[in-house]
This record gives sequence, C-alpha cells and structure tokens, in this order.
Amino acid sequence: FAISGEPVKNASQNRLKELQRQGARVVAASQNSIYRQVFTLGRETEESGLYVTSFATHGFSDQGSDFLIAQDTLFRRPARTGVALDELLDDASKAGSNKRIILVDACRERLTEDTRDARNTAPPMTESCSDALSKASGFAVLCGSTIGGYSFDSSEMMNGVFTAALLHGLDGEAKAEHEGYITISDLASHANLEVNKWVNIHRPESATKSQGITFR
Repeated sequence: FAISGEPVKNASQNRLKELQRQGARVVAASQNSIYRQVFTLGRETEESGLYVTSFATHGFSDQGSDFLIAQDTLFRRPARTGVALDELLDDASKAGSNKRIILVDACRERLTEDTRDARNTAPPMTESCSDALSKASGFAVLCGSTIGGYSFDSSEMMNGVFTAALLHGLDGEAKAEHEGYITISDLASHANLEVNKWVNIHRPESATKSQGITFR
C-alpha cells in the first residue's frame, strides 16, 4: 500500500491494521515509491497468481501525456514529478501472471479542497488518457469516468463513488452471471450502473459528460 497520510474512517483504520498484521507492506505514496511498488508487484506475482493494482488519486494531462499525482508531485513540474500512466501500464503488462486487473479512480473534479479557486479545477478524463487505456493489452482496466467526465467523491460514503461501487460489487451486490462467480465484467457492469445512478441523483448537471465508467 502506498498511502499519503493516514486513513480517516475507523473501518479503514481497522482494515489497514489487519492487512498489516497479515504481512501487507505500507509505504509512502511518493513518485519513486509508486513506480518501485508497481514494478516489484509485477515481478513477485507468479504465473498462477492474480495481479491487481488500484490507484485512487488525482490525474492530469501535460503536453499530450497523462499522469497520476503522487504525494510529492509539484504542480509547477507535473510531467517531471508525476507518475506517467503509460509507464505504469507498461510495467503492469510485464507482470508474471496473465490475470491482471488495473483500477483507476483518478480524474477528480478538484485538485484541492478549495473549491472557490478556479485554478484548482482539474481537467476531466482526456482522449489521450482513454487512448492509453485502450491500447493496454493483456489485462482488464476499469476507470472511474468516461471521456470528458470526472470521478466524483461522496462525503456521505467517505469514498470515491467509483471505488465505493467496486467495494459494493465485490461485497455481493454485483450480479454473478457465470455459475455464481462475480467476474470482472460483472463487477464493471455493477460499477457502471451505480456510478451513473449517483451522478444522476447528486450531480445531474454533469450527467451528459460523466456517463458511468470506462471498461477495457
């Protein structure tokens, strides 16, 4: 786990402690650390294993390339200090397992808590980001928004709407269409419906652009 700060919710704190008790590593969410952990995970995942990476942060575009914001990213030097999406996908494609899942909850509406400052408005999901995801081969990719849309946060759920939808689906809310198993397609269908429903209720002004999730 690469984490910036500490979990806020009691449930998250308890889950993290239990995962650490079972041997999970916790590291800082710095640029170098994220690159290192993605590479190490791919190298340590055996052919019979399942490779899963999940990113919940902000995303941005710079000079036609797309990046995720790390703990130490400098807003004045995003391309140098951010985490390049295409490089993460390339490292993931080299993982030992042929069962790979990438979850991206990144295209947030705001870069900081100050919603009054227009400079803090982040770009929506770009075509270049969508292209990078579509060109990724050898694994399934789920992204929390569509082109031109945003991944929203929910103060009520204290989570990203997309991430919450994934958790609800894995917890049994997704319809298992294949012999009782929740497949990645089942999970994607559930997340898409739940995200769409939330946007239509809570952010109807964005419903024409934020039309669910992207599944490749």
